[in-house]
Amino acid sequence: MMPKEKVILSVIFVCLLGMLGVTIYNTIFSVPHLQRAEDTLQQESYRLATFPGATLTDFKIIRNNRSILISRIYTTDQHWSNLHDFYVTEAKNNDWALVIDGTISKPAEENKDLLVFNKDDFELTIAINTTKNNSSFQIDLLWSGFKRKSPLGLFPNI
Repeated sequence: MMPKEKVILSVIFVCLLGMLGVTIYNTIFSVPHLQRAEDTLQQESYRLATFPGATLTDFKIIRNNRSILISRIYTTDQHWSNLHDFYVTEAKNNDWALVIDGTISKPAEENKDLLVFNKDDFELTIAINTTKNNSSFQIDLLWSGFKRKSPLGLFPNI
């Protein structure tokens, strides 16, 4: 064989070896981590109490290869300030740390609330808004988790 052919075969071999390594890495580290994240978020979503009398209107689990999102949407006729106080207390009682308290309440504007909490590698976002008919409030509860960086540091965010 000529030296040029050896170089080409060596490059092909290294590429195939790299692809095999990434596949093995994903099988060992990434997929189980995402499943653990989903299991943990499912448990967290059931631990957080919902406002008494609120009606569940939508529930979704959205998965992709890098993150997980659990969404629950409720409606209630309670005033937003009661909802705000309830969810801040409830999240803190479940060891969620408040990161953003984006309460907005001005005269002649809709009452809106955005709360963001962190716990370990997860985030809980709570949005409280008036519904289209302005006679009730919609509560969006969103739990999300993201894949960690690889323990080896060779393939970040795989």
